[in-house]
Amino acid sequence: MKKAFLIIALLAAVPSTSLADDALFDEEEVDNPLKTGINLYPFAEEIKWREFFQGAQALEEKGDRRGAGAMATFESGASVYRLKGEYFEGTGDAQGAAGGISWATEVKEYGFKLEGDGGWRIPIGRFSIVPNLGLGYRWWRRDYENSATTEGWLEKWHTVYFKLGALAEYDIGGGGGIVPYAEAAVRIGVFNNNEMDVNGTEISTNPGGRITPYAEAGLKLSILKAAVYYERIEFAQSDPVPAPGLPAGWGLVQMEVRANIYGARVGLSF
Repeated sequence: MKKAFLIIALLAAVPSTSLADDALFDEEEVDNPLKTGINLYPFAEEIKWREFFQGAQALEEKGDRRGAGAMATFESGASVYRLKGEYFEGTGDAQGAAGGISWATEVKEYGFKLEGDGGWRIPIGRFSIVPNLGLGYRWWRRDYENSATTEGWLEKWHTVYFKLGALAEYDIGGGGGIVPYAEAAVRIGVFNNNEMDVNGTEISTNPGGRITPYAEAGLKLSILKAAVYYERIEFAQSDPVPAPGLPAGWGLVQMEVRANIYGARVGLSF
């Protein structure tokens, strides 16, 4: 009789516990609702790309790029997650010297970039800071055209990098209508590859990754969001790889790269 009473009591308690758990989860969802934001924007950039061999500059490119991007932001409680994708294209003028002979040509490029990060918002009154950690991937194609002084070649770059940074915001009115912000980060290259097509032969090199800075400052004004930014790109010289036409024991390298990008964008946020 006592055993039967205990079984009945336990069975009666199970639905009650389930209902209590459901109420607890519902309460947590109400306390920390998921807020989603979308930012769509065009952008314009100026890039200066230089390559060095044994410390001496061997190539310089200056050009303009344009593109479009989208960023999705997800916030729940203090957690902040962002996903960003961009497409870009542009042209530039390249010049250099090889074997004591100067050359010049035009370079055309296009590509895309994907980034994702997550962080934790730390509020201090109307000011807040969001330390974050993320991962990025960039692919782009650089097509050096044939000219009177050089034969053209093709490069296809792939890079994977970690991103460590912080976002700082100040809500002037307290309602999110006017919010100036600044963001700084470092990018740590973990995989870099350049597939070069030279005279019909594809040659793959792996230049070394470096730690490079990124900085951005902007303003959110109602549904508008504008920003200016700076990005540094660097790769260490790759190890030599065999290439057709070179003597035995010789190899082709991807030279050291140092590039600066200055950009601006204006878009809509929903």
